[in-house]
Amino acid sequence: MFGAEAQHELLRLAIPRRVYTQSHIDYVVEAILEVSERKEKIRGLASYHTQPEDIGRVAQAAAPGKLVITHMMPGSVPAELETAARRHFSGSVTVGEDLLEV
Repeated sequence: MFGAEAQHELLRLAIPRRVYTQSHIDYVVEAILEVSERKEKIRGLASYHTQPEDIGRVAQAAAPGKLVITHMMPGSVPAELETAARRHFSGSVTVGEDLLEV
């Protein structure tokens, strides 16, 4: 189960002290296995999303009054997206978040 036979590069699962049924644990295991099966597709998401370093270039060419970055890939760090955009775009930059009003 561990060592050379491990199928996952890194997996840490912490279950807080509560009462769980076997079906709860089975659900968590199934979710982990599903994500593992789709890991190549998940990694491939970057191939058809605008890369952070290109966001500012696209905005500079379009010349909007304000750049609002939305529809971010899971795991994106908002501050890094803003920094990348500002390298090539001198206008106002906002990184979207849930319930943000522009």
